[in-house]
Amino acid sequence: VLQISIKKRLKHSALSFLIYRCLSGVRYLHRMGIVYGDLKPSNIVVDEQYQVQLLDPGLSRLIWDQESRLSEFTTQRRYRAPEILMGAVFDGKADVWSIGCIF
Repeated sequence: VLQISIKKRLKHSALSFLIYRCLSGVRYLHRMGIVYGDLKPSNIVVDEQYQVQLLDPGLSRLIWDQESRLSEFTTQRRYRAPEILMGAVFDGKADVWSIGCIF
């Protein structure tokens, strides 16, 4: 299993596929009514066939939970969506923002 912090350059097609797989994973969670809320490179593991696993869902929340807020220290700032940075209620769009920041 390789961590997302791969040392070699990836081809554009491989990188696009990884992004697609990550987005597919969060789409599945969102369809189940769950927002991940803490996506960062260390929570994404990729195997040799570019299969993606999202790890450590400990900060996941139900999408309809209007109290879904993360404290100042629960996620790494560089991957946070603006609504999380402002301490506002967040939804699945915050996960998409985080994936964009990662890649």
